[in-house]
Amino acid sequence: MRNIGQNMTCMMIAAVLGLLPGIASQAMAKPLRVFILAGQSNMQGHANKWTFDSMADDPKTAPILKEMRDADGKPRVCEKVWISQVGCAGDGYKDVIEQKGKLTAGFGASANEIGPEFTFGIYMEKALKEPILIIKTAWGGRNRSRISVLPAQGVAPLVSVPKVSNGANSIPRRPRNWKRLRRDLIR
Repeated sequence: MRNIGQNMTCMMIAAVLGLLPGIASQAMAKPLRVFILAGQSNMQGHANKWTFDSMADDPKTAPILKEMRDADGKPRVCEKVWISQVGCAGDGYKDVIEQKGKLTAGFGASANEIGPEFTFGIYMEKALKEPILIIKTAWGGRNRSRISVLPAQGVAPLVSVPKVSNGANSIPRRPRNWKRLRRDLIR
């Protein structure tokens, strides 16, 4: 049985290959720039589209808002920026959702949300003026008592987390060998 890590690797490769024909015509003139955005729940993106209007009230964010919207006031669609993301929408366990296409709002944790990919892509398109592919992965809500593992290593074992008694409160403590465990996983 294949684990989530192996499935994720396969889905990311398939997503990139699936986007290449759409990018190929523009990529002939200039090299394709690829940016990888990886993180945890903050990278997923929880800024809802309805919050955009509040940016107009602040003189510091009003120019950013103009870049984020098109002439009709709808979220901008970047013509030279494509995105492939996995693990950002859904719960990331049983319903790993792959999303791909031209960059616009809706590549956050839900179809109505954005993450850092939106303004990052807008400003990179403006600065570079060439085709860009953003590969985004973000896994929020993970159990921190599991050690991170590489895809080929299978499912991570549960790590027992000893607790220090502090009167009525118990404080979780990392295992003493946590640095060695992580180092061994990377090797």
